[in-house]
Amino acid sequence: MKIFTKKGRLSYYIIAFLASGTLYPFIHNFFISRKYGSLISIVFLGLWLFSILLFHKKIIFPNRFFNLIVLIQGIFFLICFSLNYSSNVIIQFSFLVLSYFFIFLCINTFNRESFLNLFIRFNILAGLLSIIGLILVITGFTQVLQVVDYQGDFKLYNYGFFFVKWGEDLVYELRPAGFYDEPGSFAFIVMLLLLINRKFYKNRKYEYLLLLLPLVTTSLAHIFTVILYFIFFYLKRRNTKRLLTIIGLLISLIFIINTFNEKNDFLSFFKRRTLTRFEGFINGEHDASRQGGIELGPEIFLKNPFGISREKVEILYPEFVNETIWGPLIYYGLIGGIIYFLPFISILINSMLKKNRDNLIFVIIVFINLFQRPYYMYPLILLLIYYLFFDNSKSLIINYKYKSF
Repeated sequence: MKIFTKKGRLSYYIIAFLASGTLYPFIHNFFISRKYGSLISIVFLGLWLFSILLFHKKIIFPNRFFNLIVLIQGIFFLICFSLNYSSNVIIQFSFLVLSYFFIFLCINTFNRESFLNLFIRFNILAGLLSIIGLILVITGFTQVLQVVDYQGDFKLYNYGFFFVKWGEDLVYELRPAGFYDEPGSFAFIVMLLLLINRKFYKNRKYEYLLLLLPLVTTSLAHIFTVILYFIFFYLKRRNTKRLLTIIGLLISLIFIINTFNEKNDFLSFFKRRTLTRFEGFINGEHDASRQGGIELGPEIFLKNPFGISREKVEILYPEFVNETIWGPLIYYGLIGGIIYFLPFISILINSMLKKNRDNLIFVIIVFINLFQRPYYMYPLILLLIYYLFFDNSKSLIINYKYKSF
């Protein structure tokens, strides 16, 4: 099979789509088959690997520096597990291995430029469909198509045009998640794609759409990404026209929300989830969903600077929310936290030494997002991080080539 023919690429895209359907944050296989979604992923991951070994004349591994980081992290997790530290570390180890395997499959299958271009367009389409679908839901032209149990405490709702992780409230309070498990996941993926587009393509249409469309998710993380993006890339004299265009669109959106929110349930909800939450943050108020992590995190970390198992934290501090930057630092300690965040620390140091301004800005934006979504060892997320920081670095990359058997 020649993968770079149109037919070959399509075949592999279909295989990759089905293989990744239960690999967080993708969830579409659960809607294809709520009972066999995971089995579908396993079967197509195996098929994907078999086709590479069978049809390729060489096998390419991720670059040497990235391999070293993964090796250090993997050894750290295994040492922790061997000391009966916590069952959580073997879960992280499994995610790390799966993510590395997924990266291996992708770099042996797809040309980076064609893959990322397609994936950017896929997420732009998801944003457009989310807006269209939300309008259709609000006006009563469409409704939920499927409901699937997910992770025990949650339900997934398929509205056809987008997915939602919760949906018991009013129709107007839906938060589209594109085709991911939740709006925050969509926002995190879009953040990485914004940076990837900035680094490799500088496509203005992609940039504007990736900045504006995900606002429909009402994700506070995306609002901060937009603000940071403006500060780093638009506050320049040569970008004045683009900056004024984007600001004009945002001011118009804010005006509409403030003017009509009392007369429209959806706009009222949108304002509460975006402008009101942002105002609260500026005034020092914590996000309610992560308040337990933000408030208790420093206390737990100072008492356990060398780490404490997640099981003990759940018993001693039941109100702690681990979806904050404090989660990994508390579970792995100061030294373990450095190892956990090693990809970003290494890129930060490398960027400063080489005075690579863009990479320095990219890693700062990513790390700020990690403050409220610190668990990045998932296949799709780590793949995009690899493309953004490691794949294009000529001083670090090395390919290992083997003849197929």
